[in-house]
Amino acid sequence: MDSNQNKLLGQILSQLQGLEKRISLIEEKMGIRAAAIPVYLPEEADRPAEVAPGQHELEFRIGEFWFARIGIIVLAIGFAFLLTLKYENLPAFLPPLIGYLLVGGLLFFSYYSRKTFGNLSRYMMGAGLVLFFFTTLRLHYFGESRLVTSPAVETALLLGVVGFNLAVAFRRESIYLTVLSLAMVYLTALLNGNPLLLFLLLTFAAAGFAYSSIRFNAPLLAIPAILLTYTSHFLWFINNPVMGNTLRFVEAPFYNIWFVLLYAAIIALGQLYLVKQKGERNTIVVTTLLNCLFGYALFFLLTFSVFAQGFSISHLVASALFLGLSILFWTRVHGRYTTFFYAMLGYSALSAAIIAEFPHPDRFIFLSWQSVLVVVTALWFRSRIIVAANLVIFLLIFLAYLFFAGEVRMVSLSFGVISLLSARIMHWQSERLEIKTEFLRNTYLAAGFISFPYALYHSAPRSYVILSWIALTIFYYLISMVLKNKKYRYLALGTVVLTVCYIFIIGIAQLPPLFRVLSFILLGVFLLIVSLVYTRIRSRAGRPEGAGEGRPNPDDSA
Repeated sequence: MDSNQNKLLGQILSQLQGLEKRISLIEEKMGIRAAAIPVYLPEEADRPAEVAPGQHELEFRIGEFWFARIGIIVLAIGFAFLLTLKYENLPAFLPPLIGYLLVGGLLFFSYYSRKTFGNLSRYMMGAGLVLFFFTTLRLHYFGESRLVTSPAVETALLLGVVGFNLAVAFRRESIYLTVLSLAMVYLTALLNGNPLLLFLLLTFAAAGFAYSSIRFNAPLLAIPAILLTYTSHFLWFINNPVMGNTLRFVEAPFYNIWFVLLYAAIIALGQLYLVKQKGERNTIVVTTLLNCLFGYALFFLLTFSVFAQGFSISHLVASALFLGLSILFWTRVHGRYTTFFYAMLGYSALSAAIIAEFPHPDRFIFLSWQSVLVVVTALWFRSRIIVAANLVIFLLIFLAYLFFAGEVRMVSLSFGVISLLSARIMHWQSERLEIKTEFLRNTYLAAGFISFPYALYHSAPRSYVILSWIALTIFYYLISMVLKNKKYRYLALGTVVLTVCYIFIIGIAQLPPLFRVLSFILLGVFLLIVSLVYTRIRSRAGRPEGAGEGRPNPDDSA
């Protein structure tokens, strides 16, 4: 560059500096703050732009967390497949040795990166524990030659690995590692050929999930417990196809059905403790429902298909267990929905036992008497839900009896007695249930109003039907007088109307002449007596004849 060019460049720079000073003076006079002028620096061109808080959050969450999780899962699966190869030309000890070296490397990296790469460290630890389990599996399975030839020794080694994994999971207070470790218990149980050990391991795993849900205050841990426990038992029942066995139902041992009830009880007790500590949250209600559905469905399948010996006794025991759990949930924590689920499951098991034990149609009678027990326990639990559900079930049983009983006998009068008894119990303890309407009681009374005449019509000799219905009317009036309840008078009036309709529609055509005459005379005398009684009651109340038509009497009591 020559002297003229240097001189020209100096003049330009001098003018720019002068302009900059003048602009600064103008900005100072106008009170304008000078803005920083960005300067492009080539060495900063490749630097990533800073991200404001919340900006591109999804992108960074996927890149930082989910890619790490997926990558470690893929890596662990790849190593697991690597361990399952046969390696015909290698010594038998070499693949497990490589696996244990990989496990050591993963655990070493996880431990020393726990502060700098906390998220990556947790998942590396999980991958290491899974590979530890698969490497131990490689000692007996997958290869042509086996380092461990005894299945019992292999099971013991696997259980040792599971124990180590659980210790690490609890030490690190990790739900993720705990679920992984307990899942290994289920796999060990399925690989084992001893049924008793399998049931014991499933029991231990269910208890482990129950304990973990309490320790970590995680009610949702009951979901993997329910799915894995009942599914594993079901896989054993269909001959454990996980081990490549032919699909069929296993026929022994019979005592396996009791372990299903044990699983349900263990999971329920874990839920009970959580309800006691935190209340009846929605998650606990959902897991309770799942425990009831999966547990009893498996129990019913086992006892109905192959292990049908002693079906009634088995379901009676199940009923006692579930009703006992409902009592625990009510007395300990006053759980509204949890109590309802276990109580209804107990009643369902009792119904199954009754249906299996008693012949048709007597089973309908015993099922109807069961509804009284349901009403009594519902009063104890203060559960309107149970009462309402029981009413629906009772009506279904009554309708099923009407349509499918075939021969109707005098014992069918039980339906009417049960209806009146249930209505009376509900009226007696209406405050305990906090029932605001009379719908439930009126429905029971309506069922009694139908069942009594129906049973007498089909059970009594045709010539004595009118006489039996008159006796029923007198019975209603007597109850009304004793209980001072006008609803039973309504039942009596309705029965009288039925009797009159019967004698004019059916009695005239079907009754023998002598009984037809006696029936008309008897019914007429009875109607006159009833009329005189009403007249006497009205006169004692000091009201003129016909004055109270359409208005309730002051002595009527609900």
